[in-house]
Amino acid sequence: IRLGRPLDMEAKARALAAVLDESPAPGSVITLVAPTRPAVLPPGEGEAGDPAG
Repeated sequence: IRLGRPLDMEAKARALAAVLDESPAPGSVITLVAPTRPAVLPPGEGEAGDPAG
């Protein structure tokens, strides 16, 4: 889970709860840098140069 800067943490927590309600696949990368636009990358589809993929 990538949270970005420690800003809007309450909004990020709500966004994370909503994402987890969708049951992402184990190993997915969840990005909440912008809590109004959460992103979920399936396992193995991380960004280039990223340890996730």
